[in-house]
Amino acid sequence: ITGTENKTVAFMGKGKTMESQGITDYVADPALIIYKLTDGAWGVYRTIDNWGDATGTENISTVDGEEGITLPVDASEAAIVLDLAPGSYSAILTSTEATAKEALVEAYEIPATDETSRFLGISTRGLV
Repeated sequence: ITGTENKTVAFMGKGKTMESQGITDYVADPALIIYKLTDGAWGVYRTIDNWGDATGTENISTVDGEEGITLPVDASEAAIVLDLAPGSYSAILTSTEATAKEALVEAYEIPATDETSRFLGISTRGLV
């Protein structure tokens, strides 16, 4: 996130949601760890396992209906909405499963009236 203002970002770690796209070997219970780069070192900023664990403005249901966003279909998938200060962040998806399976990590900028900061979204899928 560059600029001077905070940005609202939705992070999602999906497994079962991919079933509708024909993916059957997915991570059943993904969790997300959000890292922030501070003083040259990466540190844990926030963790989320089941999206229903996030409360208030951090709950993913607060962005339902935003353009381009598909909410997770299963409560065991990870999702959170965060208000982030300018800086570098990384989202890592984890799993407790013993074998590698597919998962999807998504990050979306939630539109705001402020245009002094910039965020570019990314979505990636891989074995976890």
